[in-house]
Amino acid sequence: MDPTAAAPPPPEPWAAVVAHYDAHGALTPDLMATVQALHAHGLRVCFVSTGLGDVEAAALAPFAHVIRRENTGYDFWSYKVGIDHLLPQGPWRRLLLLNSSVWIDDVGRILRQMQAVHGHCDLLALTMSHEAQPHLQSYWLAFESPGILASEAFAGWWGGLQPYSERAQVIAQHELGLSAHFLRAGFRLGALFKPSREQRLRAVLRALDNGRLPLPAADPLQVDPAAADGLNPTLYAWDGLLQQLGVLKWELLRRNPQLINLEPLRRDPRLARLLGP
Repeated sequence: MDPTAAAPPPPEPWAAVVAHYDAHGALTPDLMATVQALHAHGLRVCFVSTGLGDVEAAALAPFAHVIRRENTGYDFWSYKVGIDHLLPQGPWRRLLLLNSSVWIDDVGRILRQMQAVHGHCDLLALTMSHEAQPHLQSYWLAFESPGILASEAFAGWWGGLQPYSERAQVIAQHELGLSAHFLRAGFRLGALFKPSREQRLRAVLRALDNGRLPLPAADPLQVDPAAADGLNPTLYAWDGLLQQLGVLKWELLRRNPQLINLEPLRRDPRLARLLGP
């Protein structure tokens, strides 16, 4: 090694809040692996849980600061608790928020894709949904610039957050409201997952199959991929999301509320175990 060579730049100050909920205090192996990987990539991790068991908290301690709190306010309140803990330790140039509602195959894969688009937007999610109104889905949100983290919009949003106890209020005020708030403040929003035309068509066909969309009156049948804009991509474009980012929603795996055909998952031995018996 050339002793005169310039040293590599220090890692960018980056932190993460992981919001966890499990009725039995359990910690899935993939979430444990995600926290370990975030730590290995140099992120300062704050793990906020509404019911983590003692054994699980001890296992996480080498990789994250663990906060256990009362079960109120859903994941957004856990995000706030984590942010309040991390901000005084900054300044941070980037801040990642993610929750335990998704199975993640390899978080490093996502971080590499984020790095490839770094600088293109101020607030980055994995997916954008157009249900109700266009918004970034909050299971993974990255504040990507020092400007947004230091802004009055950031301080105002988290300072004014309310610990709503009704899920519908959380969705309306927080899930939908966050994107609208930062757009009004002039920040650039983006999502990593951009479904292809084929994936959008497949999403529409799934919605036609389960009755989520009405059958077109035209004969022969004509399917418009633009109709996918009103569908939740984590459910209707699950295979595209899995292929690009290695992510699946636990809601899809455990409840499958839209009765989407998951037979392709059952044919993959590595993924079939996620579906249970």
